[in-house]
Amino acid sequence: MKKPLIIVAALVAALAIRAGEVRLNGASTTVNAVINPGKAAVEAATGLTLKVTGTNTGKGLAALLAGECDASLTSEPLDVSMLAGKFAGLTLNASDFQLHQVKEDYGEFVVHPSNPVSKLGDAQVKGILAGEIANWKDVGGPDLPIVVLTDPVGAGTRTLVQQRALGGGEYGPKTVAVENVRLVAGRIAELKGGFGFIGHSFVTPTVKVVETTRITRPLGFLTKGAPGADVQKVIDAFRAVAR
Repeated sequence: MKKPLIIVAALVAALAIRAGEVRLNGASTTVNAVINPGKAAVEAATGLTLKVTGTNTGKGLAALLAGECDASLTSEPLDVSMLAGKFAGLTLNASDFQLHQVKEDYGEFVVHPSNPVSKLGDAQVKGILAGEIANWKDVGGPDLPIVVLTDPVGAGTRTLVQQRALGGGEYGPKTVAVENVRLVAGRIAELKGGFGFIGHSFVTPTVKVVETTRITRPLGFLTKGAPGADVQKVIDAFRAVAR
């Protein structure tokens, strides 16, 4: 009779550990620009422990639907987040979800520091992303092949750029997808022909920002329906920290 009692005790202990914990999963941009800077202050203010997994918008939504997190993280408007989920293989209805914005952010197109190109028009950006402009010499740069880097299919930043800069069109066939958007700057720092879009918080001195039309986006939380009490506390606390 002792074994069932041990199992019950273990389950009770596990539930006790989960009590007071809020699980977050999703956009690495939001983790970097919102969660990491404010996590300690939010935990202190709410008395809740945050368990954070930085992936991307599509994976965060998949975790939310599977009950593996209490809220997912996004770095895009709701319509783009839904598209990212769709590209990740999910069937979603936007009316089922709520976006809780914490702050507004923007992204940057970046190149290798040695690249003399400092400004690109909308048509040039679109042509580069689509693979129609394949050499930097065609936009005033060196005779060097352009390598477009982005995050994986289903990631929010990739989907945002696809909708805003490509007009919903496709990336060029030679586009290189890296595992996570946080890795894009590092790859471009090592690649003289590189070109990619990253959240402002991911910009480092190892890359050069190119002047383009600014793409803004909200950073925040996604919930299926209204957020639970603990998640709402966390959202409110991050909003207070982000002011």
